[in-house]
Amino acid sequence: MRNTHTAILLFSKFSQQKRANDKVFLRNKDALKNQQIAATLLEYTQHIAQKTKLPLFWIGAEEQVGETFGERISHATQQVLNKGFQHIIIIGDDCPSLSLGDFQKTLKAFSKNQASIGLAKDGGTYLIGITRQHFQKNKFTHLAWQKQNLGEDLIAYLNNLDAKICFLSTKSDIDNYLDWAEVMQLLPYTHRFKKSIQLLFFTSFFSEIIYLYLYQPVFYFSQKSLRAPPSNP
Repeated sequence: MRNTHTAILLFSKFSQQKRANDKVFLRNKDALKNQQIAATLLEYTQHIAQKTKLPLFWIGAEEQVGETFGERISHATQQVLNKGFQHIIIIGDDCPSLSLGDFQKTLKAFSKNQASIGLAKDGGTYLIGITRQHFQKNKFTHLAWQKQNLGEDLIAYLNNLDAKICFLSTKSDIDNYLDWAEVMQLLPYTHRFKKSIQLLFFTSFFSEIIYLYLYQPVFYFSQKSLRAPPSNP
């Protein structure tokens, strides 16, 4: 997948210094285990992105500039485009079902001068692929970041630019404990991230796994309608 015109921006709330972010994945809110899950999610995302052979720029919490999420992600996008790339693929580190195929479809869309959007089930996005012409920093900054209508707002933004859009398959990302429970149930046993988690918590996490697989479905479906807007980086 050699391409000198496209770069990947991995925009992450993960802190290299603190080895954590502030998302809560487990019922008991164990700080160390949450850090380990966050690190495993980041490692998986980097692994998939590196398989593309595209230049990868990881901008974590310490490197981000701006007061709001919109300011930070827009500044990071501008930083990468300023290096001379014509296309940029923006991802986070919270979608364990992200695949090499998602990048391949996005590159194919770029060859047709199309943007790409990977919508998340919560109304956000797990992947945004735009060309240099599609990036208008001020408007991009003021999209509905961290809100459930981000996907709709992004589509409207691109439509106003007369950009054709390639829609990737809708996926689940992980913003909180309910997302974590759902994704862990749905991922196949052979999935790299799921295997990593099972190895990581083979002993200490055994009770949590039992809870997720045996008792969580009832809790999940009873609480799903009460979910708040996603808490993104």
